[in-house]
Amino acid sequence: MSNYTMQKIENLVCSVVNEVLNDGADVLPSDVYDGKKNIPFKRAVARNVIFVTMHNCYGFTYQVIGQRADMDERSGMRCVRKFNDFIEYDAAYRDIASLLSKRLDEIYGE
Repeated sequence: MSNYTMQKIENLVCSVVNEVLNDGADVLPSDVYDGKKNIPFKRAVARNVIFVTMHNCYGFTYQVIGQRADMDERSGMRCVRKFNDFIEYDAAYRDIASLLSKRLDEIYGE
C-alpha cells in the first residue's frame, strides 16, 4: 500500500512541477531520485515537494522517505527544510504548493 501511495505522490508532484516550471526537460518520477550533487533545478524542486508531501500530508517518516530515495534521513529533512524556507520568498515554490494543494483537494474532495 505504501509503495502505491508513494508512486501516486511522485506522479502527481512531477506533473505539477512540470506544469509550473515549463522550461527545460520534464522531470519524470522514474528519475526524480537520480543524482546526489548538482542535480537539475526541476528535479531538486520535485524532490523537495515530494518529501514535504510524503511527510506532512501522508505521515511517512523521514526514515521511510530516505529508504525510498536511497538517501540518508537527514537529507530528507534538509529537503523539507529547504522547501519550507523557499516557499516564503520564491514564487515558483509558492505556485507549485498552491497548484498541488488544489490537486489534492480535487482528489480528496476537501
